Amino acid sequence: MAPSSIGRYTIIRPLGAGGMADVYLARDPQLNREVALKMPALERPSPDALARFRVEARAVARLEHAAIVPLYEYGDHAGRPFLVMRYMHGGSLADRIDQRRATLAEAVAVVDQIAAALDYAHAQGVIHRDVKPGNILFDDAGAAYLTDFGIARMIDAGGGKSLTQTGLIVGTVAYMSPEQALGRPNLDGRVDIYSLGVVLYEMLTGDIPYQADSQLQQAMLHVNAPIPSIRERRRDLPPGIQAVIERALAKEPAQRYAGGAALAADLRRAAAGQAIARAPQPAKEQSRGFPMWLMIAAVAVVAVVLGMMALGNDRQPPATPASASARSSASADRVTPAGGGAVVEQPSPANEPTEELQSIAVETGPTSTAVPAPGETATPRPSPDAPTPDAPTPTAPPPTIAADTEPEALTIGRTDRGTPVEAVRFGDGAATVFFIGGLHAGFAPATVALARQAVDYFTDYPERIPAGVTLYIVISASPDTSPAVGELAGRLNSNGVDANRNWDCSWAEDARWRNQLIPGSGGPAPFSEPEVRALADLIVAEEAAAVVFWEALAENGLSSPGNCGVRTNVSGPLATLYGTAAGYEIGDFEQETGQLLNGDASNWLDSIGIPAIAVLLPGYETIDLAANLAGMLAVLEANGR
Repeated sequence: MAPSSIGRYTIIRPLGAGGMADVYLARDPQLNREVALKMPALERPSPDALARFRVEARAVARLEHAAIVPLYEYGDHAGRPFLVMRYMHGGSLADRIDQRRATLAEAVAVVDQIAAALDYAHAQGVIHRDVKPGNILFDDAGAAYLTDFGIARMIDAGGGKSLTQTGLIVGTVAYMSPEQALGRPNLDGRVDIYSLGVVLYEMLTGDIPYQADSQLQQAMLHVNAPIPSIRERRRDLPPGIQAVIERALAKEPAQRYAGGAALAADLRRAAAGQAIARAPQPAKEQSRGFPMWLMIAAVAVVAVVLGMMALGNDRQPPATPASASARSSASADRVTPAGGGAVVEQPSPANEPTEELQSIAVETGPTSTAVPAPGETATPRPSPDAPTPDAPTPTAPPPTIAADTEPEALTIGRTDRGTPVEAVRFGDGAATVFFIGGLHAGFAPATVALARQAVDYFTDYPERIPAGVTLYIVISASPDTSPAVGELAGRLNSNGVDANRNWDCSWAEDARWRNQLIPGSGGPAPFSEPEVRALADLIVAEEAAAVVFWEALAENGLSSPGNCGVRTNVSGPLATLYGTAAGYEIGDFEQETGQLLNGDASNWLDSIGIPAIAVLLPGYETIDLAANLAGMLAVLEANGR
């Protein structure tokens, strides 16, 4: 029987119940709003259940993202903890799939939003491990949100013990990655990418890719069955969709998309009819399947797991309006645990807790502002032996000449006016580096001039590009800006949008510039501007190892790491490397200047795990080529090793 109140919250009705937790629709009398309230199901929950509940509270509390259901409060009532979250009036993706399959445009929109949420969570050290339609909710406007971090795995900066034991298998079998099904240790965010791939397949076809008479058989299909053809089910889909599905559902994590942004970018391209590269294939001498001894062991493991699937009821329904029909009975050939996910222990030799994934070292770091524009190119090209200020003395052998350094001119996209966004590519190495000028071409013309000088330099001296590097130099990322040096007009494109306020980190339609709100400068939505979308898609598709945006202005030069939150995730070392070589200051732009940024490029890239920095030149029209050449060479050498 549902309680009449929990804490200050008045209970309206149950939303769902499971073996692990109950969820209620409640009203907050203080704020006069409906909320979803979740608490452990048993009056005397086990220590393990309480620990998992605390994990969810900690996980959601550290995640502040536009596509993650926010946590309002974590409290205690009569000795039982509870969570209070936003109530999502739009229902779940599971409800929508039960009604009809999604259009391609609808699927692209959902994947865009959930992929961004997953990348952000992974960057914060949280792996969801139970991505499925029932855990994707919608608000009144139809925006998708990720919820239910009840079995999330957290990677703490200080390390720590896992709540799971060696071989513990968690998740929902229908959406479970092969490595989850096999109980492999040290899972990473690619398990969530696999699950999102299953969700994508189900959205477009109405069915999960692997159907079986039992959960054991279904788990083994994830491990060893061929990836089904989605176009046999939906012949109206563009051919590239199959390539996206194949890479998302690759059996081995190394052959999958590294992050959600890469998956979303490929899906957008495939939806537009563009060709998509197939997933990287294993070496020919490797078997595409699993060895027989491993299959036998896997069957034994999963049999233990599924024999204990009663614990699957530990997974509770999400905070959403009650569905008209039970998801578990919507289709007889879908095999899913009655309560959702499974949390089952696989025996281990010592049955000792395992260490969590290795800790992630994060440095406090910066953000960026604006920059770029066309400009003078009269500065003489330096020779590769010319002295550069504060350039570090090389301690490693000179880089090997790249196998393919012949420059290739590219058009990576076009603006709404049809103006091309031009770039030059050098080399064909495994590590991709981007140097980008002209993010605000009319505002800081030195950034475009610097990009042109860099193209000239590496065309003349291709031996300075290591063989292990592919280098992209983008001349002017926002070529339609007006020539207005140091003024707001020089930052805005033909739609009145600032190209460095149109990315999906703290985005706002009325974005800040110098702590003033500029109406419409963020665009109607993140990545609304085609030049921004084209650049973001290219960076993500190339899985960039380093991205440098040239901007302005900082009197002594500034190397500022991307930072979409409290601290930088992966960009600190890049900022230190470039800043030290260039002789520039190293620090967070927002902290250094007291300015708050919306929709910043380097901040967004850092949030999805791509090292990115903003290098602020000492003047709007000051190229400072020698210093920046030292920074460029340091970045190339570091990534070419």
